[in-house]
Amino acid sequence: VTISADMKTKYRASYSEIKAYQIKKETLKTITFFLENPSYENRENKEAGWYAWFDTWDEAKNWLVKKQEEKILTNEKYLISQKAELKRLQNLTRNDE
Repeated sequence: VTISADMKTKYRASYSEIKAYQIKKETLKTITFFLENPSYENRENKEAGWYAWFDTWDEAKNWLVKKQEEKILTNEKYLISQKAELKRLQNLTRNDE
């Protein structure tokens, strides 16, 4: 398979990396792309919980940043609840005396 110069490039953001791929076919929900070797292609949904496809590198970066900010917010909320539970446990008193 020869990749033509007019073939579209899209960016796949996953975890903490962004990779560019040549796109063979794109539908509303799926994308077919060439792997490193142009004779191999793969098809997947455009978005899952841990990856998403974008037209630009900047869009991919913004998605990764947003996902990380969401993780931090979730962890901060968890930390607050755990500190409250620790305080509750430290203030426990015996009820059987």
